[in-house]
Amino acid sequence: MKTLRLVIQYLLAIVSWVIFALLWAWVFWEGPAVDELLTVGYILLVSFGIVVLMAIWVRYNVGIYRRKGARKTVPVATYDYSTDRLGKTVRLDIDVLRNERMISVTIENGEKCYVAMRADDPATVSDV
Repeated sequence: MKTLRLVIQYLLAIVSWVIFALLWAWVFWEGPAVDELLTVGYILLVSFGIVVLMAIWVRYNVGIYRRKGARKTVPVATYDYSTDRLGKTVRLDIDVLRNERMISVTIENGEKCYVAMRADDPATVSDV
């Protein structure tokens, strides 16, 4: 099965490249006008620029690898929920709120409070 898939992929790649080459041959066979040649030149220039930028990016990453070495483990992310992005103190029980469907966020005494809401409580549902 894997061999059949590989053969199909190679055939698709070869057919695609042949079609690509034939289309370019057709473009030049028809004798492109000057403005079309300028357009092709712009495309080639942009393509060359992309290749140069990719080469610079790869070189930069190789430099990082040589300087730092191979990555041995995935860095451990730490999550601090004690404050929000604005530095406001946050009060919540994340284990309780993790499975809640509705959560109310209020500010009390300068603290941001996260509290589970009951869907059947009319005081918790507001018209938007």
